[in-house]
This record gives sequence, structure tokens and C-alpha cells, in this order.
Amino acid sequence: MVNAYGIAFGGLLTQALTWHWIFFVNVPIGVAATVLAFRLPVADRGLGRAAGADLWGALLITSGSMLLVYTIVAADAHGWASVRTLGMGAVSLLLVLGFVLRQAKARTPLLPLRVFRSARVSGANAIQMLMVGALFAFQLMIALYLQHVLGYGAARTGVAMLPSAVVIGIVTLGFSARINAHAGVAKLRAALREARDRR
Repeated sequence: MVNAYGIAFGGLLTQALTWHWIFFVNVPIGVAATVLAFRLPVADRGLGRAAGADLWGALLITSGSMLLVYTIVAADAHGWASVRTLGMGAVSLLLVLGFVLRQAKARTPLLPLRVFRSARVSGANAIQMLMVGALFAFQLMIALYLQHVLGYGAARTGVAMLPSAVVIGIVTLGFSARINAHAGVAKLRAALREARDRR
């Protein structure tokens, strides 16, 4: 829902100024979040770096993900079958594979692989991944259709995306909590117990 509102505001900003300005919107938000993080300490400080931080794992997954995104974005200019695209794609996948191998051996992994021993947890993560992928694909395809087929400008495209945000908001606030309360809590607890038993 917030993402859809962001698209609408981004469309207005793009048409009023340029698309480059969408990157500067996060600067004041980041500054405000940093200031509040220092002024509003949290009682539960967590383990912190004293327990060990998997810096290599963070480096592998961050660099692998960034290179994969760049490879996909640049493939249109260089061709999907070009040596550059295939080479960078292979390197990005090797980095992600390195992250998985690192998580299996790290003392304090970022993503303990044992959580995937539970079929329910793995299934829930797979469903969430597909759902988020479908959501972003829907927004991208609708935006391309509105601009390249119907000839909408950036601002009008952004505003045209608002009805989907309203529907998502109504469903989220009005129905999802009731559905989770009725059918989701027991299954979630069972999945958590199953994951604990497999440790």
C-alpha cells in the first residue's frame, strides 16, 4: 500500500522535476530515522557485534544481489546472450552461492539454514516471495501499459495506481487480521514448534 502511494508521489515528482529526484526523497527520511534512532534508545539491545557478525556473508549477499540487478538492467543494452551479461550473471550467482555456503559454516550466520528444515516455514517463505514478485510485476506492467499504450504521463500514471493501493489497504486493514486470527495463528505456532524441534 505504501509502495503504491510512493509510485503516485514518484510520478508527480518525476513530471514536476525529473526522475533523478526520486532518489533524493529518501535522504531526509534517512536523516530523520538516524536522529530518532539515537534519541529513542530501545530497551532490548540484542546480541550486537559482541556475539560475532557475519561480515563476509553480508558482503557476499549484498554484492551478489546488486550485481544480479545490474546485470538484468544492463542486459537490454548489451543483449541477454552477450558475454558481458552471461559473465556478470554467472559471477552474481556464484556470489549468492558463496553466501549460502557461508551460512552453512558461519558461527553466527545471517540466515541460519536450519530454519528451512521446516516444510511449513519454507513453504510460507516461497509463497511470500511469489506474492511480492507478483505485486512488483503487476505494478511494473501496469505502469508500462499506462505510459506506452495509453500514453499517460508520469503524474497521471502515478495517480492511476492509487485505486489498487486503496483496495490493498481496505483488504489489509479490514480482512487480513480476521483471517489470520481465524486460521493463521494455530498453524504459525505449529510451524514454530516444528522448527524448534528440528534444531
